[in-house]
Amino acid sequence: MLFADAFKILLLALCILIGYPAFWLVARGLWPNKVQQAAQKTVNQSFRCFLWGLIPVGVIALVGIGLLKAGGPGAFLGSLILGFGFFFSQVGVAGLATLIGEKLNQEGGDASGLRITGRGSLALVGTFLFPIIGWVLLPVVTMVIGFGAMIRTFSWKKKAGETSTQETAAAEPAT
Repeated sequence: MLFADAFKILLLALCILIGYPAFWLVARGLWPNKVQQAAQKTVNQSFRCFLWGLIPVGVIALVGIGLLKAGGPGAFLGSLILGFGFFFSQVGVAGLATLIGEKLNQEGGDASGLRITGRGSLALVGTFLFPIIGWVLLPVVTMVIGFGAMIRTFSWKKKAGETSTQETAAAEPAT
């Protein structure tokens, strides 16, 4: 193995260690409500989120890779489909990182939402460094959980007693 090969692997790992937490922090900054909803969906139901995301991620991967292999305009469409699926799932993974950050912050302390997500992001991406399991299995599992959590945030049914923030703001008298 040449020095250039080892350096290439090191830089790839470094890009992953910087890129994923940065993406999750940007998702938390741009869509805080969706990320928080995804975190709430994964609190006690991460296996259910995994099951919800398994089939859509599989279909998107098969269709996207099939179109990439077709070449021409199909390759462009396939890359768009794969990119959208990755982007959508990573917003849900930002919720998982937020959940991990909240669990790490339970000792007390008054941390902002971005700081909590950042702390959870670093812990989550640190698990990606574990050989074989962290390189292959954990990124795929977190992507499927994130996709399922995002799908579950788009539920249109409200549970009994659940009100939105707009309804409670409208119901409170102004002083």
